[in-house]
Amino acid sequence: DVKVLRRGVTDCGTEQWSAGPGVSVGLVKVETSYMLRSKGTSTRIPCRTVYQISPTGEIVLDNECYYTPALPPPARIGLELAVPGALQRLCWFGRGPHESYPDRLGVAVGQYEERVDDTFVKYIVPQENGNKCETRWAALVGDDGCGLMVSAGAPGETFNVSAHRFKAMDLHKARHCKEVMQRHDVT
Repeated sequence: DVKVLRRGVTDCGTEQWSAGPGVSVGLVKVETSYMLRSKGTSTRIPCRTVYQISPTGEIVLDNECYYTPALPPPARIGLELAVPGALQRLCWFGRGPHESYPDRLGVAVGQYEERVDDTFVKYIVPQENGNKCETRWAALVGDDGCGLMVSAGAPGETFNVSAHRFKAMDLHKARHCKEVMQRHDVT
């Protein structure tokens, strides 16, 4: 039921447990533990995120969430990151050149590039769009060639990625494409 799914997305939040930094051999390690919760229910999903930052600026991120088999599988658990709007080109190695999802893999694996503004698919009713499935690496790059690159943790691992000028909640609140709030940053 779409209505229930939308309510679950809207009401999702976090509860902070603890956070603590640690330093070892030039590496900064920040570990956070928190709970994902659904407002109005007693459902809680414990999560742990560890950031390891090297002196060269490389960031290794490990995100784990533990949910009980008694719960239905979550629609998605992931991270949302906002970067400067100047990073306007999305480059990736994965399924493309069009959007792809786990249930729609009819596009080829390869290396692709697309402007962030062109990733938005204007469906009649705004909804999730522009996903890149089975991605090995992705980069958001500016005109100067500098940017941010993300890669899967190990050979054979993949992830989903999308880049837009709006947040997921902006898309969720809109009932028509014209209502989707465009931001300067890329999310």
